[in-house]
Amino acid sequence: MKDYYAILGVSRDASDEDIRKAYRRLAKKNHPDRNPGDAAAEARFKEVSKAYEALRDGKQANQADQVWSWSSSGFDVSDVFGDLFGARRRQRPRHGSHIAVAVRVTLEEVFRGVKKTISFRKSVQCGRCHGTGVAAGEKPRKCNSCGGKGRIEQTSVIGRVSHGCPSCGGTGTQPGRPCHFCRGKCSTPSPRTLVIAVPPGIADGQVIRLRGEGDAGPPGTPPGDLHCRVFVERHPLFERIGADLAQVLELSFVKAALGGKVDIRTLDGEIELTIPSGTQYGQVFRVAGRGLPRGEGGRGDMLAQVRINVPTDLTDDQRELLSKFEP
Repeated sequence: MKDYYAILGVSRDASDEDIRKAYRRLAKKNHPDRNPGDAAAEARFKEVSKAYEALRDGKQANQADQVWSWSSSGFDVSDVFGDLFGARRRQRPRHGSHIAVAVRVTLEEVFRGVKKTISFRKSVQCGRCHGTGVAAGEKPRKCNSCGGKGRIEQTSVIGRVSHGCPSCGGTGTQPGRPCHFCRGKCSTPSPRTLVIAVPPGIADGQVIRLRGEGDAGPPGTPPGDLHCRVFVERHPLFERIGADLAQVLELSFVKAALGGKVDIRTLDGEIELTIPSGTQYGQVFRVAGRGLPRGEGGRGDMLAQVRINVPTDLTDDQRELLSKFEP
């Protein structure tokens, strides 16, 4: 089976307009009138025309759906062949559009988990026309362009060709007067407020998906989803490294040289840290289990990197004492 999308040089999710533009460009390039006596160009022209007709042919799409309507392990082969043959399938989304919103949280909220209230606007099915987009009492009428056939025949250099009617999308019918409430759009905008649960330890940029909270889909299809992308604000003390937290531990020259006890902050209170004598600048102390929650359980670590504060206002006596350490 030929890949008509590859022949036209378009992707499988290309719109009708993209397919039409690709066909016109290739047909013009390989048209026999522009390439007299070139058998290869003529063959290419016929191949491009056949590919375009196949992708525009809703009837072939329906036949492909009937033959390949089979699925296994969650993979629906009819989806693949529906895309290969069906412009009509592309015109029938299986759900409404997804909506993306941003949710900002602090590092403390990441540590404990939090519930956030978000407000956004979404499209909901029109309550007047029930998502049909047509005024009450109106019935579909025969398409004026194709006379209800769903296809239009035209004469070309290769003879009579037919393609799906662009006015009715190959259905042969057109809707009646549009619903005055939604103006034929089948849906109306509506404000929405939700409370979402942000789990402990969530990563910066991670998305929480709420199924069915997106925009309304065409009649008979479910709405899209709501994608909440979480952004973690910078913390004035801690730097996040996965589930670990890092901080700068400022020590005096004396404390680093002699050692001792110091208190350091964590997200769940202060802890005492033992500093050995002779601690060097840049040395890192790791405190296990005092970082952020891990998704698989447990917690990350707290990392404390030493920075030594060198005094700048020494007295004469202090300078004399320090000079004795000079080799």
